[in-house]
Amino acid sequence: MGEGLSPSPVRRVAEPLRQTTAENSLIEPTEVLVCQSPVLTAEPVLTPLEKLRRTDEVIREALEEKKRLVADILRVCHVMTTTTSQSWQLSLVGTRKLLRSC
Repeated sequence: MGEGLSPSPVRRVAEPLRQTTAENSLIEPTEVLVCQSPVLTAEPVLTPLEKLRRTDEVIREALEEKKRLVADILRVCHVMTTTTSQSWQLSLVGTRKLLRSC
């Protein structure tokens, strides 16, 4: 074959074996110092929309609990499938009116 067409073998020179003359001595167990690093905890970062969604969920659950309590007070059947607009009708003013009529 012509020049440049066949790859030429690459020869590597082996490095000589290195030996250390310094002695590695063991230390006593009492010389060991153990330090604990502080444990860090991450706080969740929520977007404003996620905060709003979570707040809405808390409000929704509180209104459902309020409806159950009012239903227990008035001894009426509580239906869980009411809409949010119906839930707002049991506001503080509405609850006061219901309690006064008993």
